[in-house]
This record gives sequence, structure tokens and C-alpha cells, in this order.
Amino acid sequence: MGAAGGAAAASSAAAAQHQIAVNAVRSWGPVVKIEPDGFLRILTNSGESEPLVVMATGGWFSTTYSYLTSYKGLYFYTKSSYPLSLPSQAEVISVDKLWIPNF
Repeated sequence: MGAAGGAAAASSAAAAQHQIAVNAVRSWGPVVKIEPDGFLRILTNSGESEPLVVMATGGWFSTTYSYLTSYKGLYFYTKSSYPLSLPSQAEVISVDKLWIPNF
């Protein structure tokens, strides 16, 4: 494959990655990355009696904690190096992995 063929293949791969990202946004809706303190404020001020939180732990060299919740049609995501003190009334679903589209 010549230089032109390699460039075309790279362009095609980039276009495919872009389409994957676009499809992820269409299926998820807007995902807002927020700092942990803002995430906790959303949970406590949302007015929901039992806010739903999806949580995953991971990391290679140190443990990271990832959290996801929804509020008014948006998804809010945060990542922390320490476990968050979630409201006691929160319904927490622990999962093996939480994947958020990276744009």
C-alpha cells in the first residue's frame, strides 16, 4: 500500500471512530463531566427521594471510583480517587465497568 493508500485508510479509520462517538451521543444523550463535589450537590438537591447512582471501581496502579446519575434529562459523571459519601437514600448499582464516550 502506497502513501496515498495509507492516508486513505487512516482517514477512513478516523471517520469510523467519529461515527461511533456520534452514535454514542445519540443513544446516551448529553453526558456532563463534573467534579465530585458538584456531583454530590446534584444528588442532594435533585429533590428525588431515592436518586439512582451507577458506580464502578477500577484503575491500574491506584483505585479510581466512577459515578453516573441522571438529572433533568442529562447524565452527570464524575471520577474520584476516593469513595464518595453518597446520600443514604441513594439507590446504588455497582457495576464492573462504567464506560463513558471520550470526545
